[in-house]
Amino acid sequence: MSMEFNTGVPAVTPTPTENCRERGKMPNSEPELGSEQGPESKPKPRGSVWDEVYPYGEVPELSELSIYDDDDEPYIYMCEKYVYKNKLRLKLEAADNEHLERSRGLSEYDVLPRPPGTLLCGGTQPLPITDEDRPTLEQFSRLALDYYSEKNDNQAPTFELHEVVKCAYDVGIAAGHMFYITFQAKPKDKDPSDGPAALTTFQAQVWDGYDESREVIKCTIKI
Repeated sequence: MSMEFNTGVPAVTPTPTENCRERGKMPNSEPELGSEQGPESKPKPRGSVWDEVYPYGEVPELSELSIYDDDDEPYIYMCEKYVYKNKLRLKLEAADNEHLERSRGLSEYDVLPRPPGTLLCGGTQPLPITDEDRPTLEQFSRLALDYYSEKNDNQAPTFELHEVVKCAYDVGIAAGHMFYITFQAKPKDKDPSDGPAALTTFQAQVWDGYDESREVIKCTIKI
């Protein structure tokens, strides 16, 4: 299977210690001893976002971190005294909180797309159905129909796949991916041209492991 997944932006933005020089935010060397250092030439604060050790041996004043207010990268600095977040970090957190509120109560099958630049990671998110991925999702759906038939002792109508409607997947699992697929199927003795009543919507949960293990966890008719 040729699916590629984007697990999202890390929840905590790495420290800009190394890339500050590239952005002109830090001198390439420490000032020489005895040299005068005016307010404009003072090195800008830097350090771990978790503040385990501050490079200069002291925590900067909160006001000093205002230099990061308008950065084009989200930035957070945490220490025992305070937590600083620049404007972009606050904006992204607000968008993520709004997304989480809108997603409250939705099942894994109906998850909403995450906002651009999200700080969220892990969890379940929609998977766009591309021409490249559709055959694999159709294969998963047919396996799910076989599972459904077996669980019902082959007493239910025999269904065949009509169309994959949408899909979501669980990101951040090291061993593989869990897929949540919504698809439509029809009894083999009916034709979709008979109208919507001829189609039944199913929801299936399918595990696809990197070790080529594959298992249908469940498959039910959507109520």
